[in-house]
Amino acid sequence: MLTIPKQETLVIETDETKNRAQALLDDLLRVREETATSSIADRRADPMSVVTGRSSLDNAIDRTKAMITLLERASDALRTGLIDSLTPEERALLSEIDDELGPND
Repeated sequence: MLTIPKQETLVIETDETKNRAQALLDDLLRVREETATSSIADRRADPMSVVTGRSSLDNAIDRTKAMITLLERASDALRTGLIDSLTPEERALLSEIDDELGPND
């Protein structure tokens, strides 16, 4: 069970991580747009996209969006005390962050 100070720390850490993930997503979206524009101008296709139908940037964008959603749910659950509403995957993420923070002094 999380103590109140540990829970508050987790909320802060989760929000900071979400903000970093959002900045990463913004950068990925910008790079994808620049790459698409450059590829059209140079008349060359992305090899990964040709083979799989999706570029590595598309995959990174999707994973980053999923991470942001997960972090938002975890933060909301911590704030409202509804930690039990989280999926096992979401609880595992919180547990990893909790372990990294170490014991509460």
